[in-house]
Order: sequence, then C-alpha cells, then structure tokens
Amino acid sequence: MSISRTEEVTLILQDEILRGQYRPGERLPSERDVATRFETSRGTVREAFKRLDQLGIASVQPGGARVVAVEECTLDVLGPLLDLNQLPDPVLVEEVMELLGLLAGFAARSFLQRASETEITEAKTVLMALQTARQEEQGQTFRKLLRLFVIGSDRLVLRLITNGLRMQMLPRIEATGLVPALDLQLVSKIAGGMQGALDREDLEDLSEGIQKLVDVFRGSLIQFLSEANSQGDRGLA
Repeated sequence: MSISRTEEVTLILQDEILRGQYRPGERLPSERDVATRFETSRGTVREAFKRLDQLGIASVQPGGARVVAVEECTLDVLGPLLDLNQLPDPVLVEEVMELLGLLAGFAARSFLQRASETEITEAKTVLMALQTARQEEQGQTFRKLLRLFVIGSDRLVLRLITNGLRMQMLPRIEATGLVPALDLQLVSKIAGGMQGALDREDLEDLSEGIQKLVDVFRGSLIQFLSEANSQGDRGLA
C-alpha cells in the first residue's frame, strides 16, 4: 500500500527520533533542511512536524521543532516503539503484559462487585470454553474474558487504558503469526478455579486467577519473541 509523501517523511523522522538519533530537547533540522533532504516542499515537512507533535515525540515551537523524551510521551507512542524492529521488543511486551495483569485483576474485582446474574453466567461460559479451547483458540477466548471483565467493571478510565494497550499491541502481535504454546492443563486449572471464585463471589481468588492467566500468556509471548529475535540475530551473524 502506497503512502503519501507526508507520511513517508513523518515515519522516517519518527523512526530516527525513537532510535535516539536526536537527543531529548535537541532541535530537529529546519523545515528547509528537511525539505532539501527529502526533495519535497516545506509544506509537506511542516505537516510532518505537526504529526510528530500530535504523536508527542516532538514539540513544534516558534523557530523550529524540538525532540520530546519518550518518557514524557503518551500511550500513542507505544505502537511506533513496537514497530522499530521486525518483531516487537520483548522487554516492552513484558512491561505491557505486567501492567495488563494488574489492570485485569482490578477489572475482575470490580466486575464481581457490579455484575448482573446474566454477566456472571456469561463469564462462566467463557471460562468453560477456555478450559477446552484448542491452542489456536486460546488467545481469542482469553481476550473475550478480559473484555467481559473490563466492560462489566463499569470503569471508564480502565476501559480507555485497556483499549489503548490493546490497539497499540494486539495488531503487532497478531502480525507475527504467533500461536501461543500454552500449558493447556494449567490454563484449564486456573479457569476452573475462577469458576469456583465466581460461585463463591470471592473477589480475591477471581482477581488472582485472571492475573495468573495473564502471566501464562505473558510467558508464552516473551518466550516466542525472545527465541525469534535470537534466531534473527544468529541469521545476521
């Protein structure tokens, strides 16, 4: 799929900034210099700078644009960071999954406090499916459960944050073609325990169960990405 000249300039500058070619606080080359480099118009460069500003990795000010430290950016920069290499960075993925585990635990507690009988029944149905799902079905079933807890928690900010994490990371993971090599017996055991927690209305056990499921998926993702990156490094040697 072809991209516009503005998108091309934006993506190249974005990649250079995120790879550390420009230090935080450093001024980017002038519109004129960038236009000369890419053999394009200053209007195209101006629009590219605006997009970098919207992403949060540059601040357009009178007299030019300056680089913003990644740590000062918003969640929108996560996707571009994951795109820097052929495969998502395992360290970043692990951080996302650790945060997701904490959010999932909170969502499960809130869900059980607020859920209707219909929602409880639906959660039990998904948990039953998780106990019998094939490897290639596990990821989708797990995401359905997590989404059910998040929506049922009736917490707007929680939903916004999890939506952001999902939109930034999930397409990148799916693009790898990964089918998690999960311990199905362990997943089934955890899911069964969560069903019991729902029956007992046990907030702590339900919260702990969903966090354990996230840990299982996290371990599978990190192992896959680490091994794939290692194979790629050997291929370049």
